[in-house]
Amino acid sequence: MPNQHESLQEDREHLREILNREEFVQHRDEHEPLLEQLWQWVEERLFGWLPETAADDGFMAVIPYVMVVIALGLIVFLMYWLSTQMVRRKYMSGNVLLEEEELELKAGDYLHKAKASRDRNERQEGVRYAFLGLLMHWESHNVLQVEAWKTNGEYAREIHSRKKELLPFFREAAHLFDRVWYGKEEISARDFERFLQKVEEEMRAGETNG
Repeated sequence: MPNQHESLQEDREHLREILNREEFVQHRDEHEPLLEQLWQWVEERLFGWLPETAADDGFMAVIPYVMVVIALGLIVFLMYWLSTQMVRRKYMSGNVLLEEEELELKAGDYLHKAKASRDRNERQEGVRYAFLGLLMHWESHNVLQVEAWKTNGEYAREIHSRKKELLPFFREAAHLFDRVWYGKEEISARDFERFLQKVEEEMRAGETNG
């Protein structure tokens, strides 16, 4: 008389034979995993228009690699876009950190300080003075109102509502100020001189146009 273990083994073998019959194999094929069905659908729709010689095994083998390259490209683009947005939000929300006594100075005073900083080879400080001079110049022409607590984003909104053609230069100047003053980024003598010249040109243009 077979023991319990032998009986269980026989039952397993019998079940395996049943599952391997044609009707069960066909049933499994009809209910293959959803992803496999989806991939088969993509192959039929995407490559159905190709000649049979083009859609061979070699060609199809390349497709996964192409998809990986496309995915990596999208990831790199997304990372770049996010980083630029973070930098933009950072400088647009940065505070200029004016001291109360500095509010009494005029645009010309700051321009003089910027040039003195240049002569001392203290360009980081010079960028700050030039940027403050630009803000004071625009305040004198009612483009914005300088306050010790205001951020670059608030100045940008004022400029946009009053004289939005100045907004591109403000963004350029604010971005440079943020990188050099807060980010401690080195600025070359040539780049500083170019920035200072642009600020002076804007001041002269403002005086000419009233």
